[in-house]
Amino acid sequence: MKWTSTRSDQNWVLDNFLKLSENEDTLHPGVLAQRLERGYKYSDLQEVYSKIIGRRSYSKSWAKQGHKLNLLAKQAKSPQSRAEFYHRAAMCYGRAQHTIKGKDHPQKIEYYHQMGVCWKLFEENHKSIRTVEGPNHSYVVMEQKKDDAPVVIVIPGMDQFKEEVLFPYNNPWFNRGFTVVVMEGPGHVSQLMRGNYIDVDNMSDAVAEIVKSLNLTEKIVMFGMSFGTRWVIEAAARIGHPKIAACIGQMANVGSSKIIFEQAQPNFRRIFMEMANIQDEDKFDKYCDKIDKQLIKRAKQIHFPYLMVAGEMDELCPPEQTIEFIRENIPHGEVWMYEDCFHVMGEVCGNIYGPIADWARHVVEGHWEPKEETIMWVAN
Repeated sequence: MKWTSTRSDQNWVLDNFLKLSENEDTLHPGVLAQRLERGYKYSDLQEVYSKIIGRRSYSKSWAKQGHKLNLLAKQAKSPQSRAEFYHRAAMCYGRAQHTIKGKDHPQKIEYYHQMGVCWKLFEENHKSIRTVEGPNHSYVVMEQKKDDAPVVIVIPGMDQFKEEVLFPYNNPWFNRGFTVVVMEGPGHVSQLMRGNYIDVDNMSDAVAEIVKSLNLTEKIVMFGMSFGTRWVIEAAARIGHPKIAACIGQMANVGSSKIIFEQAQPNFRRIFMEMANIQDEDKFDKYCDKIDKQLIKRAKQIHFPYLMVAGEMDELCPPEQTIEFIRENIPHGEVWMYEDCFHVMGEVCGNIYGPIADWARHVVEGHWEPKEETIMWVAN
């Protein structure tokens, strides 16, 4: 057994919190509400959480629920019911694989495979969603029937996977006339399992290739969540206006990466080191310095509508850091800062995604104008 002197594998605090908590809110305040907003069922979550007694039981409990839902899907009498069960099963298997360290771990490979099987069966029964695999990316798309519909490209964060971000049964973007593309680029799980790791700028390469493959020429909205709030800035600046109509972030992770990688729970650093295929701590610190500098450089190139939606109590990117970053680098950018909300923003997740899509629709229809007061504090 290889021992470590770093924080990355010292999970005794995590074990204690999981043992004492009824769900994941102890680790990520608000995440239970966020899971429900994404389409997880409360009964599934309760079944999973009731069996978690520590980090080693986490993936096992998610996989057990995925297996149950898979069996229910096979017994279902209609394609609609089969699709619903397979969707839930895929998300459970996705959560199961996410918590296992190492892309070559046999159990991670198995759970990732099961997620893919269930998702393919979900698509076959749902019929209006398709997954596309590219050389350094993959994406799932829900297409509007209108050829001139605006398109939102969603980049998940490091703790997310595209299957759980789509919201196929109540997607606020699709409901407002957008074609929805949820992507995974280098370092995300579909690419990690291929050995395609994140570097300083290849996430932007992946976005550019998706835009090209879909033959998109205008009315593109970039929407990033958590660490995706950085990647959408970089990609949007590189592709530029007029193709990119607007850039939006939610769950802020802009400015310095020191808090998330040096002060927050060790799993964030561990996950991103794996995404970047960096084992040396000093090399990773130098890598973080490079991506922080690049983010500032790209942010200064955002000369089109920009919106950041964040929480006042964000434990990974405090409001002072978020506001300072926007004011210094994207001075015309708008910030909706929700009071009493942590990073995941579960406290208001049922209230924000529709208005965010409304704001984007307003932009693509040509109604946006810069505001004099760009920082808006929202009472919760």
